[in-house]
Amino acid sequence: MSDPSISTTQYSQDLEGDPTVWAQKLFVAFLKGTFNFAEGDFHWAPDGSALQIRAGAPVSTFDVSRPMLTVVMGPSQSRPIGIDGMLSTNLSTNQKVRTELHSGTLIVYCVAGASVFASRLAHYVRFWTTEHQRLLESAGGFHRIGREGIGVGTVSEPGQLIAGDVVGAFMVQVNIPYHLQWTWRSNVGRQSPQLRSIAMMMQEQQASQFPYTAPVKLERVELGIFKSPVLVRRITRCGGVVETLQGSELQRVSLLPFPADEE
Repeated sequence: MSDPSISTTQYSQDLEGDPTVWAQKLFVAFLKGTFNFAEGDFHWAPDGSALQIRAGAPVSTFDVSRPMLTVVMGPSQSRPIGIDGMLSTNLSTNQKVRTELHSGTLIVYCVAGASVFASRLAHYVRFWTTEHQRLLESAGGFHRIGREGIGVGTVSEPGQLIAGDVVGAFMVQVNIPYHLQWTWRSNVGRQSPQLRSIAMMMQEQQASQFPYTAPVKLERVELGIFKSPVLVRRITRCGGVVETLQGSELQRVSLLPFPADEE
């Protein structure tokens, strides 16, 4: 079994840029939509129903008075897709669009007052996830879900899920592996990429106090061809100048940056 990380308080699912939160929110919406078509003890409705469906909330004895599905997140990892995860780049603005494959495990706790109901809930979660894989993997959804197999645990004994539980809640854990492609536009930041260094983190106690260099723009480019040896000066990426003596018939390129005009 995977060891989930359960929050002790409710939290907002409107966090931006978090693939784990999005995966959890997406699957909870799928469960609500699926069990909305069920009848009897497993019917879910937003205005009160026999079945409860929630995300990552702590479980109490009051909650298990009705059957419940709660979705928590197991371990996850990510890796870039392609070379450096690069989709596109804009040289004029230094903005990049990058993408990665986020992989993890959705853990669904199926809780009921009877062991047969908890097992049946786990079966429905596994079966409907497999049945609707193409829907879950459509545009805006998962890259892959449940393709490596869905694990269903054994029924827990009363009192193992909730300490001091006098009602006697049974629980079955369902582990669903998933892959989610996550794409974002990188922030250029305060410093130009060619001038960034480790000193930005180590030199000052607060990164905002680092003496950042103001942006500059290229004002003029001079091209020249010489038949006699010439001394060429090159500006390095760190701002230094390298002088070299070049032979004849060599093209000389001098880039002369000037500070941007103040408005």
